[in-house]
Amino acid sequence: MKKLLSLALIVVLVVAMAAACAPKSEPAAAPPATNNEAAYKDGTYTAKGDTDERGWTPEVTVVVKDGKISEVKYDEVRGMYKSEDTEYHKAFKDAKNVDIVAVYKQMGEGLVAAQDSEKVAAVAGATGSFTNFKTLAAEAIAQAKDGDKLKDGNFKASG
Repeated sequence: MKKLLSLALIVVLVVAMAAACAPKSEPAAAPPATNNEAAYKDGTYTAKGDTDERGWTPEVTVVVKDGKISEVKYDEVRGMYKSEDTEYHKAFKDAKNVDIVAVYKQMGEGLVAAQDSEKVAAVAGATGSFTNFKTLAAEAIAQAKDGDKLKDGNFKASG
């Protein structure tokens, strides 16, 4: 009985070793690149939208370094930036209980993390700004993919 058990164990070991030493099939192809792996052309890309009925003009600036989005700034300007207008900032916070500066920062950080404007999570309390952000960020990213810039490094997007 011991001889039979030993023989069975040896057969199992030989089969396992043969399987481990057998030539491998062709290696699997690399997965296709996703939007997160898309290489952008280094530079600074700014997209500006249309001025709204209150006189604010939204803009997004996307900085690409080493082929990836490394920094994003969204703001709206009317003589001065909303994020720098302490009176507007306070009034907005009092009316909606939303810190607009924090919201703008959150949108920018979301784009840096996602590397795709369609994958940035919605931000509550600033729906209009978020809509503008996504539209303008997509425009800036399109420019970064093409590497097309005007002389000053900016472009104007509608939206």
